[in-house]
Amino acid sequence: MSLSISFLDNDIVDCHVHAVHRDHCASILFPDLPIKEIVCKRNHIVRLESVLEGKHKYTCSTCNKVVYVGNDPFHAYNTGLMEKRRESELVFPYIPISPFSLEQIERYESAYHGLIYGYKLHPNYSDYDIKDFVPKRKRVYIIHSGVGEKEHPLKIIDFARKLDGAVIIAHLGRFCKQAYDLSKDMDNVYFDCSPLSLLWNSYVTHSDRIYDSSFLGFFSSPSDMIERVADYVGCGKIVYGSDAPIGDYNFDMMSCNHLNRALKRSICSENILKLLKKIDIM
Repeated sequence: MSLSISFLDNDIVDCHVHAVHRDHCASILFPDLPIKEIVCKRNHIVRLESVLEGKHKYTCSTCNKVVYVGNDPFHAYNTGLMEKRRESELVFPYIPISPFSLEQIERYESAYHGLIYGYKLHPNYSDYDIKDFVPKRKRVYIIHSGVGEKEHPLKIIDFARKLDGAVIIAHLGRFCKQAYDLSKDMDNVYFDCSPLSLLWNSYVTHSDRIYDSSFLGFFSSPSDMIERVADYVGCGKIVYGSDAPIGDYNFDMMSCNHLNRALKRSICSENILKLLKKIDIM
């Protein structure tokens, strides 16, 4: 989901949020993700294995333990987002889904037609090949990138080629040069910069699955990092995302404030609003 808030002289449209920053937008509250129901031991990876007759089965891929079987644990979260969308124009929801749950997508569409702008896909977490997912709706699909081969940015690019809608490759595509080059000729591929704090830390420490960014030159600061990516792929291709509450929201906002006024306006609001209007969602 995403939200819009005021920051300095700009409106911020945050296209990648898991929970609203209560200190910045106290009137909009969302339930916490119900991850306590679907976790295993520390550092173990739990994935959605299947959905059969409405029952969601989550299995730990580290120890092969079945950790949850039952109704969709994200249902309350998703419906909470949509109900808040009814109350406020500041909320732009993206519903986390799995291709295993196509019947659930239709239930959301039926209940909240006109309020859903897009869906969040996490191929590695749900353990599926994105090429097997054929969307029935013209929507924005924001897709986690770079963690495992199933989330390689080039696979997301291939997915975008058959899509009636648009793709936002999350986390700047981890600086994948091939994806950047291919995206230049595709008008439905965008990159979000979520979260700047963690992207910057990964760049500085050379960790967390960051691709070789040397083709962009040396980054002197988080804002310089955004500017160089924008120069390479085009300033109209980058949208703001915080990945809240994963990153450091204040760090991200201060970094954006060091961008020049035109680029800040483009990345923080104009690009995503143009995208939604272009594909007739707004």
